[in-house]
Amino acid sequence: MFTDQQVVLLAALINQEMELQNKFLRTLVLVLLELLPQRLKLTIPQKISLAIVAKEVGRKILKSLPCPFSPATLLRWNSDLIKKWQDTSKLRRPGRPRTKEEIELKVVRFAIDNPGWGYTRLVGALRNVGHTVSRETVQNILKKHGIQPSPERKNGMSWFQFLHSHLQVMSAVDFFTVPVWRGFHLVHYHCLFFISLSTREIHLAGITPNPDQDWMKQISRNLTMPEWGFLSGCRYLLMDRDTKFAPCFKAILHGAGIKTLMIPFRSPNLNAYAERWVRSVKEECLRNFIFTSEPILRNVLTEYVQYYNHERNHQGIGNVIPFPDHRLARGSPTGAVAKSSRLGGILNFYYRKAA
Repeated sequence: MFTDQQVVLLAALINQEMELQNKFLRTLVLVLLELLPQRLKLTIPQKISLAIVAKEVGRKILKSLPCPFSPATLLRWNSDLIKKWQDTSKLRRPGRPRTKEEIELKVVRFAIDNPGWGYTRLVGALRNVGHTVSRETVQNILKKHGIQPSPERKNGMSWFQFLHSHLQVMSAVDFFTVPVWRGFHLVHYHCLFFISLSTREIHLAGITPNPDQDWMKQISRNLTMPEWGFLSGCRYLLMDRDTKFAPCFKAILHGAGIKTLMIPFRSPNLNAYAERWVRSVKEECLRNFIFTSEPILRNVLTEYVQYYNHERNHQGIGNVIPFPDHRLARGSPTGAVAKSSRLGGILNFYYRKAA
């Protein structure tokens, strides 16, 4: 390690050496300037190199340096270079102009909403809203976005279209696990839940450390009861290929007129509503607790489901509450704002009291 005195001495030696080098270079430049003709002709690359460095050095320092060109000339070269680059960047590129993004979005929207429309029909629909394009342009746009032509597009239905055309009669099911300390052992409890895709209503079907066939069979019977079963009126049930969904579970559902839709392996995005609820319950509730028994876990999940269904706004359905708490309807615009808390203030709900 250097001491402070050694650092100062080293810096002084370096400065002295730099001063000697600068003195020599200045003398050399003055000698060369006397040998040069009065007018120098530089190439474009040479002007560019000098102009860029001159801009970094600055006018004040340029005035003190020996140079055949004045500081004003060097800086003018720099400004001319920038202006020329800006002008050339605005030049129109060769080839046909790119289709406007507004037109491209309308072509995609019209094609998805109307699977039976061909290129000519789409051209006519665009003309109705003030856009004139050719069939080739429509074809290129659909090809760019991976949309099939009319015959192939009409024969099939995208997953998005299928979900939104059956939302009212479709639900989803999934498991998630929660670790629970039992003595000195950690046991993972399996929580089975169902979600209605249209209303986002959650039904917690059961919690168990061992979801065997008998347990799943009883769950399916409870869900398909004609009057009060959560899946009463449901026609399609979305699920993954988890082996916990035993054949007897599916058989009882089929007997009640519910068709099970199995998503492909490793495709959680196809069951996005259920996956998003798992993320919500973990981030908003479960991560705040350390569970030491099944009753505590059951109580916490029950409280959160009540909050989720009756007190929480849902952005996916217009930022409203699926089944609003009765206190919202009972309140008045002039009543005092009150807060209702669950789980020690982790979940809060605000409403107005009756005047």
